[in-house]
Amino acid sequence: ISGSRRALRAFDEIYVELKMLLRMVGTSFTTLEHTAATHDLLLEAIVAGDGAAAERAMQKHIDDAHVEVGAQFESTPK
Repeated sequence: ISGSRRALRAFDEIYVELKMLLRMVGTSFTTLEHTAATHDLLLEAIVAGDGAAAERAMQKHIDDAHVEVGAQFESTPK
């Protein structure tokens, strides 16, 4: 969306890993509504045009996903 080729290259480099992790995180949500609700703060900030709030919401979203993925790895039998 930003038109940045550098951002696109960075995304391309993590695309496969991101898809795998999204599948893992996605298994922890019970409904589509629950999944959508995890984006509410981010969406509200974007709609409000509040870049700082959007940045905080995105960081929280990523941090929450990190915790969730970590928990899934810890619960996987070795």
